[in-house]
Amino acid sequence: MDGSAARNSFSVLRRYAVAMVVAWTCVIAFSLGWGVHQQRQQALELVHKEAVTHFNKDRAFRLWGTRHGGVYVQASDENPPNPYMDHIPDRDVMTDRGALLTLINPATMVRQLMEDYSRLYGVRGKITGLVAVNPANVPDDWEEAALHKLQAGTPEVVEVTTIDGAPHLRLIRPMFMEEGCIKCHGALGFKVGDLRGGVSVSVPMQPYMAAQWAAISGLVASHMAIWLLGLGAIGVGVGQIRARLAETERASETLRESEEKLRQLNADLERRVAERTRDLQAAKEQAENANRAKSQFLSSMSHELRTPMNGILGFGQLLQFNPREALTKSQSEYVDMILKAGNHLLGLINEVLDLSKIESGGLTLSIETIDAVAAVHECVDLLTPLAARRNVVLADRTSTAQNVPMVRADAVRLRQILVNLGSNAIKYNRDGGTVTLDCAATEDGMLKFVVADTGRGIPKEHLADLFQPFNRLGAEAGDIEGTGIGLTITRRLIEMMGGRIGLDSEAGVGSTFWFELPLACEEVRPAVPAIPDPDSSPPSIGGRHAILYVEDNPANLTLMEQILARFEGVTMLTAPNAEIGIELARAHRPDLILMDINLPGMDGFAALRELRRLEETRDIPVMALSASAMPRDIERGIKAGFRMYLTKPLDVPQTIRAIDLALNPADRPDTTVLQARP
Repeated sequence: MDGSAARNSFSVLRRYAVAMVVAWTCVIAFSLGWGVHQQRQQALELVHKEAVTHFNKDRAFRLWGTRHGGVYVQASDENPPNPYMDHIPDRDVMTDRGALLTLINPATMVRQLMEDYSRLYGVRGKITGLVAVNPANVPDDWEEAALHKLQAGTPEVVEVTTIDGAPHLRLIRPMFMEEGCIKCHGALGFKVGDLRGGVSVSVPMQPYMAAQWAAISGLVASHMAIWLLGLGAIGVGVGQIRARLAETERASETLRESEEKLRQLNADLERRVAERTRDLQAAKEQAENANRAKSQFLSSMSHELRTPMNGILGFGQLLQFNPREALTKSQSEYVDMILKAGNHLLGLINEVLDLSKIESGGLTLSIETIDAVAAVHECVDLLTPLAARRNVVLADRTSTAQNVPMVRADAVRLRQILVNLGSNAIKYNRDGGTVTLDCAATEDGMLKFVVADTGRGIPKEHLADLFQPFNRLGAEAGDIEGTGIGLTITRRLIEMMGGRIGLDSEAGVGSTFWFELPLACEEVRPAVPAIPDPDSSPPSIGGRHAILYVEDNPANLTLMEQILARFEGVTMLTAPNAEIGIELARAHRPDLILMDINLPGMDGFAALRELRRLEETRDIPVMALSASAMPRDIERGIKAGFRMYLTKPLDVPQTIRAIDLALNPADRPDTTVLQARP
């Protein structure tokens, strides 16, 4: 790694670190803002409930007084005869003992109650109206504006205003004329049912605001602590990556120094041959160490950056799909923005992860107990159309096998290995030739699979290069398609599953590939009846629809199996690469093809072009499923001719809808592209 490359690597690391800090800060800020908003809403709801409670209390008291026509009290300075009720004949009465009693109407009763309650508890109340006989009932500016709204039909007016320099929640609701009100107010022309005015309540906000700020302070403190912890985690991860990057740079510098020494030694070759040989070996070891350090750096950087992203996207989706606490429209929009930005950043990280997997071997397998015979049968079913088209006889000797042991392997990868070896045996065979598949237990606790053909064979001088990537042993000049990496991948997968692979071949006679995998703790497959002769017609696909999924990732295949299980009458075919997928499409002509873009060998775009070129497959709709979610990737997919373009991570409801539209053209909208969320 030269100085420019090192600076570029550190620059990329800084950009990723800044992006992670920004994304993490956005998540915390959104969460805090949401919490503060919820606290404020809760405080307003509580004080509103208190105001409504006081209104109901005042209304109930007024209705009681109205139902009884008011009450008589002894006339005094505090309760003199009401001059606004002098039109009532019995406003004043004299008791037998000579005490003067005067009538207190319901409005006066409620007003006096409100005044006493305000002095005791600070909650103010008032009966008011646009037509006020008593000056004490004249509305203030806020009440007058609110009364006009009540006249227009508004059932309630609520607002937070300032009274005597302190915030209050003010509430006013309408007061209608009732039968008992005619006694006092009928002289003003009001009838039963008319809007007489309103009853207002003013509740102090300070106690609620104090509790609200205490809760908000706790939210701020907790979110600040979480934010700092996240920053610390990001800082630790970036620091580790930076240290490994520096180590890689030092190793590269050592390599450059060694190369310089090598050049100096070449200038004096007759004098120090032995010394040059030692330095060459040291330089080779240093180069290998530098390459391993580079691979470790790429793998570590991808892992460290993906870990916090998992939290960001995970919590974002929890907020989005929480049926117990539904988000408001604005909150849902904010979460969508966070998920969109997080998935955008995840796409960038995945580009680093792909390079890391290639150079560091970071492939994950799911090892389980597998029925080897069933796996062979499945692959024979997939290969039969290809064999028939090339006039090759496909013989499955496991059809009559008895008590074949179970094997420990990754089911998807085992099928991939068998299909790869079987398709090679068919493609490189002669016209009218034979391909035989078999398996049997060995004495050292392994299950040996055999794929033999009667093809052209492999010359001995080419055997050493057989498993080298991109080396087709001269076949690239012929008309047989291939990439030259299938056998390399096959050997690596077998070794990762604890097995080994070998070959016996003779030029002009044929080749026999074999590989061994560990047995599964003496579990034995039960005997099964014989299957039809391999020369019979290929098995038909059951169900009303057949869907072909071209994907090399086992987890993605499992997910799609679960998604398609929601459909009735759908058969799922799978292919680990584009070449096999095209052969299956030509043989079975499925109703829909789901195509991954980043495939080993031929990618999804090249596969689409080939499908459109072939007469048997040109009319089959093809839907793209890709982790490449940038706008330019989606635009490229649309222009390339994919019927629909879905991005990973998949939105399951959207995916189900897309597949349903593809299988039921009558329900399909005018647009030919359905794009999932990026």
